[in-house]
Amino acid sequence: MQAQLGKLCAALLLAAPDAETRATLTALLTGVLANRCPSAHSVALCATAPLLGSAPELVPPFVSSLLALPQPQRLLLLTTSGDAVTLPVVSSVPYVLKPLPASWQPLQIAQALLDDTNPNPNPLTLALTLTLALALALALALALALTPTLTP
Repeated sequence: MQAQLGKLCAALLLAAPDAETRATLTALLTGVLANRCPSAHSVALCATAPLLGSAPELVPPFVSSLLALPQPQRLLLLTTSGDAVTLPVVSSVPYVLKPLPASWQPLQIAQALLDDTNPNPNPLTLALTLTLALALALALALALALTPTLTP
């Protein structure tokens, strides 16, 4: 039920007709992101990732949710192969999810991780931040390598 609620809120959020409806949907989606059932949690993360650019208020609960996910489930969602991920059974209907790196904005996630003002940061937070920073650097290097040189 929570997985379906997360997908529904994410689908409706950008089409919300007014600020009050948007705030209600954001609050519901934030609640689903706080769910500790790994499968429902994963569905909510994958439904929310594409919205982060247009709904920055979801970034902090998204990052907290991602870090709270058990490591095996988190690694499943962080695959960079681009292949769809089949989620372990949530219900009688199997969920096939798009990996998070295929739909989120890595700079936004890295910034949210760096904004953590905790003087004793979680080692997982540091590892995830470094991984995202490396991915950004590689993507930038690849983009620069593939961009034709402009000549006057």
